[in-house]
Amino acid sequence: MVLLVLMPLLLGVVAYRAPMRIARGIIIFAQLAAIAFAGFLLNRVIRDGDMLELAGGSDRYLYIELLGTPISLGLVMLVALLLLAATICGHRYATRKLILLYGFLQGLMSGVFLTNDIFNLFVLLEVVTIVMVLLNVYRREVRSVYDALYYLLIQIVGMTFFLFGLGYLYRATGELSMSLITAAIASGNVPAQSLVIPFALILVGLGLKVGLFPLFSYVPRFYGNPGAPISVLMLSSSLISTAALFWIARVAWAFQPLNTGPLLIALGTLTAFAGAAKALAHHDVRLVLAFSTVSQAGLALIAIGSGTSISERGFLAHLFTHALAKALLFLAIGALVEKKRSSRISDIRHEVWRHPLVALSMVVGAISLVGIPFTAGGVSKYWIMTGTGNPLVEAITWVITLGTALIMGRILVPHHTLITARVQEGLENGFLQNTPLLKPVSRAFDFEGPEDSSPAAVPEYAGSATSEPDPLPWAGPEPPGDVDDGFVERRPQLFPVRPSIAAVLSVMVVLVLLAGMLGTNVMGALTGTYYGISAGAMLTKALQLAAIIVFASVMIWWLPRHQVWLRGAFTGFRDWLAKSFALPDAFLAVAIFFACVLLFAFLPGVF
Repeated sequence: MVLLVLMPLLLGVVAYRAPMRIARGIIIFAQLAAIAFAGFLLNRVIRDGDMLELAGGSDRYLYIELLGTPISLGLVMLVALLLLAATICGHRYATRKLILLYGFLQGLMSGVFLTNDIFNLFVLLEVVTIVMVLLNVYRREVRSVYDALYYLLIQIVGMTFFLFGLGYLYRATGELSMSLITAAIASGNVPAQSLVIPFALILVGLGLKVGLFPLFSYVPRFYGNPGAPISVLMLSSSLISTAALFWIARVAWAFQPLNTGPLLIALGTLTAFAGAAKALAHHDVRLVLAFSTVSQAGLALIAIGSGTSISERGFLAHLFTHALAKALLFLAIGALVEKKRSSRISDIRHEVWRHPLVALSMVVGAISLVGIPFTAGGVSKYWIMTGTGNPLVEAITWVITLGTALIMGRILVPHHTLITARVQEGLENGFLQNTPLLKPVSRAFDFEGPEDSSPAAVPEYAGSATSEPDPLPWAGPEPPGDVDDGFVERRPQLFPVRPSIAAVLSVMVVLVLLAGMLGTNVMGALTGTYYGISAGAMLTKALQLAAIIVFASVMIWWLPRHQVWLRGAFTGFRDWLAKSFALPDAFLAVAIFFACVLLFAFLPGVF
């Protein structure tokens, strides 16, 4: 297992010294080799049981433990797969420096998932933070440097809390190995009250990585940074958040004497609602997806806090399914951002339906995040919802699902002005009148509207800055040839991107759909227990989700068009939500979060 950590690091250094064409081949080989070797070890672990490997000798104070479980090795394969996709899709702006950082990130993230030493985890997370900062300032601009330093300072504060938590934990248990810490706590030799402060400190550090409420102040600056390629944002949203949630779960499951369930459910609910509200408030599609990740992290915390075997299985499945779906959305949107040179939602959702492959990728990723049956997210969310064991918590998960449907609909559903424009175009061309099935639609739109109701007079249809803020500059070189800044050419383009990116999107779509069809068998193999899903249960869930999608469609289409009084109030609230924290406010949020965790810990009857 040491090779899974060291091989990408060493090959990344070799690639940095090689010519560019050879460097790309070296890093792609490292990613494919990691997938193959991790798959070999995964098969061995499923057959023979978990693997524990010691690196650095036999001295218990010097060696580092690597623990190979089916889940950790599966996540290592996921790391290599997503980095492979980022390498292929980032061909235009790739340099040897970027390839070196990708190699470092692959090795470090593999170590994060494989390590069984919590101090080694601290070191790895610190180095991962530095690598992400360097990736964030890939284009060295003034704003990029400022935003990267903001992110670095926030993460340094969080990891300082984490380090103090390690110190308290080592004082209480005398161990740094997670296996030995779990055994010491389970034996009853460690007083439960002595674990409260370590848990609170560690939760602050990991919570800043995933962006728990109210610790997501860095999200607008990090994900809205013009110096970061969108593939880097994909890696942060899919991998960093997954790693932080993975370790929050390991720490919570190790601290069994502490009744952390109510705390995690409360934090998860606040995080999910706040993340959804922030996602609906922003106009930049990158920030919408980033805060959607925050909202999904809240759902994952609810699954951890529920404490049932089914919800835990749903959480583990959610780590994989969310990473795949969010990576697919980021890569598909990255293709459109590269083409349009704009990350504004109005530009993206007007453009997406002109490209069938990109539209298919975004629809599959979106319905997987919503939890539609027979997609990857359908399996994990079914287990999370049915495993809560509490009707109130299950109702909260349905509200979170509604928020996810609203977020995805805001990206994908064209504005009613664009739909009206397309119908009017059909009227002018005689298409609707000459099609029998569409004649009722033709009659419905056969009216004389006011002079300013034409599509050209609608700011959002034209994509002007009056309806959306100016888009942030995009990372990467200018695309060759002319750039389509309007809607003159409406002929669908199956491949608006390079064939390599089209191949990556196709593979990701297939993986998301296969995970939905084979999810129960795959998770059964990874965890050793099988929880089947009946066809009746899936049909019931499909009908419930259909009702949610209909309600979300009404919220997206009908309210903005007909309820002008509500639009003004919502706009003011949305602008307030879209404001980002200043650095002192972010530090204050960290202190408030820690104080609230401690207060909750000392309430009678909770711990």
